[in-house]
Amino acid sequence: MVGKATSVAGSFTTDANPEVATTTTADATANQTALTVVSTAGFESAADYLTLAGAGLNGADANIQVTALGVSGVNAATRLTIPGFSIKTTAPSGAAVSRWNRIALTARPKHVRITRRDNGDWMDWTDGMEPFSANTSFGGVAALLAKAMLCQPGAIHIAPGILVASQTYDIVIDY
Repeated sequence: MVGKATSVAGSFTTDANPEVATTTTADATANQTALTVVSTAGFESAADYLTLAGAGLNGADANIQVTALGVSGVNAATRLTIPGFSIKTTAPSGAAVSRWNRIALTARPKHVRITRRDNGDWMDWTDGMEPFSANTSFGGVAALLAKAMLCQPGAIHIAPGILVASQTYDIVIDY
């Protein structure tokens, strides 16, 4: 007997605040045992992702998940210190840091489509493939690949700049 494919549909509305963009402190410019990131706008939750330009292998961007474990600082809502995270980068102090949007999923879906309700623009992710959208408001395929929409079991991580503030999006998840 073959299992029947299931589909889950829903919607979500982005908040009015633009995605957090802030700068790194001097802590992130040398080999450190802890990374400190400061944001005057604050962080939504410990599940947020931070993108540190130029901090990854061969100068690629590093994507850092701020976990609930070990988060400390004067005010954890605006200053996060992640102990045990060693980073060596030539990124100068003041390099841009952006928050990633995160959508939690159950298991690993075969296909996800997110559609902006007001204009119908959509983007797709299919298991094992790069994200895809032909819509100009997302900047086309090249922009999506440059910004990246990372999918893994449990969550989709959508890069800054893809979702628009104060908009309703419909999401369909096929398992």
